[in-house]
Amino acid sequence: MTIADDFTRLYADALVWDQHTCLALEPPGDVSELLRFHAAGASLISLNVGFGKHGPEEVAVAIDSFRKQLAAGPEQLRLVGTLAELDAARAEGAAGVVFDLEGADALGGSLARVGEYYGAGVRTLLMA
Repeated sequence: MTIADDFTRLYADALVWDQHTCLALEPPGDVSELLRFHAAGASLISLNVGFGKHGPEEVAVAIDSFRKQLAAGPEQLRLVGTLAELDAARAEGAAGVVFDLEGADALGGSLARVGEYYGAGVRTLLMA
């Protein structure tokens, strides 16, 4: 075995997580653009749904659009919320997708939105 063979095997078996990627938010972009991450071997893709100036209303529009697009396909991308769901997606050859927020403006001053966003698929929030 060569080092290249070892690396190829390691990469294929690894959980490859892209922590923060962006699509257009106004209007929300096309999730099929995330297929390039799947093709590169990503197991989990964290898609930004708001940053800086985006308040709760703008974030809700982005989340709604991205959730609908992911539910309709492409089949290589699947919205996941748990490790078990990610494992199931990977077993079927799909990449898992979660959402992230960059900054706390999206909370609109209400900590209750943390739970709401979690229920909608947000898994990380950068307090910037």
